[in-house]
Amino acid sequence: MAKQTFWLAAPLVLSSSLSQAANTEEELAAIYQQVFGKTAAKLPTELETEFSVNGQGGGSIRALTDQTQLTRLQREVLLPRLQPYLKETLYQQLEQQSQGQVWLNLSTLENVGVKARYNLMELKIDIKINSKSLNRRMRSLLNVGGRQNVIPERLAEPAKLSGHINFYGALQHEFDAPTQATRQQIRLETAFNAQGYVFENLFTYDSRLETGLRREQSRLVIDDAEAERRYQIGDISSSGRNFQSSLPLGGVQIMHDLIWANGQTYTPQGNHRFTLSSDAEVEVWQDGNLKRTLKLKAGDYDMRAIDALGSNQVKLKITDDFGKVSIQTFSHFTDSRLLHPDISRYAISVGFPATQRSQERSYDTQRKIVSAYYQQGITEQLTAGVDAQTDGKYHQIGTDVIWATALGNINAGLSHTRRPDGQAGQAARLQISGRPAHPSDPAKRYPINWDFSLEAYSQHYQALSESAWLGTSSSVTQALHYQASLSLSKSFTEKINTNVNISQRHYHDGKQATYLSANVYAQINRYLQASVYANTQTNQQQTPDFGVRVGFSLPLDSKAGKRSQQLDGNYDSGSQTSRLGYRLGSTGQWGKDSLQGSLQLGCFCPKARIGLFQNLAT
Repeated sequence: MAKQTFWLAAPLVLSSSLSQAANTEEELAAIYQQVFGKTAAKLPTELETEFSVNGQGGGSIRALTDQTQLTRLQREVLLPRLQPYLKETLYQQLEQQSQGQVWLNLSTLENVGVKARYNLMELKIDIKINSKSLNRRMRSLLNVGGRQNVIPERLAEPAKLSGHINFYGALQHEFDAPTQATRQQIRLETAFNAQGYVFENLFTYDSRLETGLRREQSRLVIDDAEAERRYQIGDISSSGRNFQSSLPLGGVQIMHDLIWANGQTYTPQGNHRFTLSSDAEVEVWQDGNLKRTLKLKAGDYDMRAIDALGSNQVKLKITDDFGKVSIQTFSHFTDSRLLHPDISRYAISVGFPATQRSQERSYDTQRKIVSAYYQQGITEQLTAGVDAQTDGKYHQIGTDVIWATALGNINAGLSHTRRPDGQAGQAARLQISGRPAHPSDPAKRYPINWDFSLEAYSQHYQALSESAWLGTSSSVTQALHYQASLSLSKSFTEKINTNVNISQRHYHDGKQATYLSANVYAQINRYLQASVYANTQTNQQQTPDFGVRVGFSLPLDSKAGKRSQQLDGNYDSGSQTSRLGYRLGSTGQWGKDSLQGSLQLGCFCPKARIGLFQNLAT
């Protein structure tokens, strides 16, 4: 008899867009050659390109150069964009000094705390205003979506009192279960703001658990926008960096990261890894379609971890724990870990290990965890960082660098640990990601993108993790000795893309494991998209396993202003399951307009599952 299930759940969706520089092809080619060191090509003496002020796009602007760096910028375009940001006295000084002129000298801008430079990685002009030159309104904390952030476009003081409630519900019913079992799940997020002090809570409910409604986390969040710091007191998560784990704690955290108005990172092409500065909800959009929504901890991730391989374009819509929504859009793969030379980020967390027991979180007050990291942009092509974690018995320190070279983007990391039994261990990682060919080169329009990584661990290496206080023996040895992975992707046409991944693992006991996967994606016509994914692996016991997954996606016609609709499905030979889904989009961000979801029919031969997804946020 078929097993059928109903689901009720859903996320909020926000959108954004990215833009490209507006140079001519000849200028782009010259700049590209200079970036990657292939020739001694210089900048054009005059160019027109896009620009941003404190990370916010502002359209196109003309500029003059001495063929190595910027010298002057177009006055009539730049002045109106600076006015909302600068202190009144500084803006008047700038306006008077440039009266009747067509161009603004960079030296004149620097006198009022404004710096401009040509971004060789993104082919645009970055303009940054010193925090001391910003007017008070631009440093104000603003409540957007119930959370506090610095929003440059908004010129208003934060509400004295505000808040939000987000509700997520899920309902599952198994018709052929012996007891006709019905499962209810609820996720409730609340935040209350009182003059910049924000109290956040998260509660969950699962009818299958005896605990009923559970408090997952509570914390007080205080932002110091002028110093660009965030303070959190209560339930926090230490940030994962390099080999460092993200740990749940009850304590205090001080953070300076890329959440502020002038925070910006490079996104050079050629790597399929990305970094989350804090815990976040990540929506994975592949070739214009929402594929999945994940809750991820802070740290480094790759496309395999979020099952986003084999697409011509991947867009990640990231809603972090600060409430900030950011978009990462890229063809093939992107590296978002490089920092500008004048940008750094750090976090210090101190607290007690937290675990979920019964209806409340419990804290091991007999142990104290100290966790920290610091990263700094050294040059436009080099970023370096250090990290450390300790509980007084376990110690872990590490360092890592990210280096953009002509060969590709190189990421190297080292880590050293010492356990309570006195045993010390080391771990190392090397990743090299090839750069794609220049898009203006017809002969290399569809290049092969590649990524190679190698990791090695000594036998006594043991990172500080939750297992350290959840009963795992402190003398356990590291099982994995080293692993090597290679990823290749290639587009044969604008509509056909392939990806191959190979991984080989070797263990300290002499056993081995191999993993191989291949994915083919095709845009059949304007609407229909299809993919075939195959993988085979041999585990440590040398037992082979093989699986194939075939899928399709078909957007349905919808009128402007109405909810988007989509039909998709797949078959997985490994689990012998089939799924057919119907997705309905939202029309807004709040209340009933944020309602969205899907109806799914899953078949576990010969059993079936049906699901309905829906969300309400207010």
